[in-house]
Amino acid sequence: MWLERIRTIAGGSRPQRRALTLALASAGLFTVMTILWLSVSTRAAILNQQLDALDAQRAALEREITEIQEQIGDATSAQVMEQRMRAAGFQEPEDLRFLLVPTQVGRLTATMTMTATIEPGRPASGGDR
Repeated sequence: MWLERIRTIAGGSRPQRRALTLALASAGLFTVMTILWLSVSTRAAILNQQLDALDAQRAALEREITEIQEQIGDATSAQVMEQRMRAAGFQEPEDLRFLLVPTQVGRLTATMTMTATIEPGRPASGGDR
């Protein structure tokens, strides 16, 4: 349609029309390429922002996981567990017995059994180790 109008330009010779056609086609191609480049650049910038936000979120989650692991480590340490057991009324066993049980030919498994007495209403004793 617009190529037909270019062909009917009054007073123009064939080489002039061809040059005008090439110039308009080049300008159109340049415009399309510029729009595509801007589109890709914008999308890349948006993705970089999302990546930065996800990186910050990952770092925050790693800090939170580390804090939780420290809290679990503190709560399950031997000293804290012993204090909680004593507060619940448990005490160290007075009698330890070991039982050796053969599980396969030539191999033994050691099992330790403990007996402890809990008297209701009486606080747990310290016990010696």
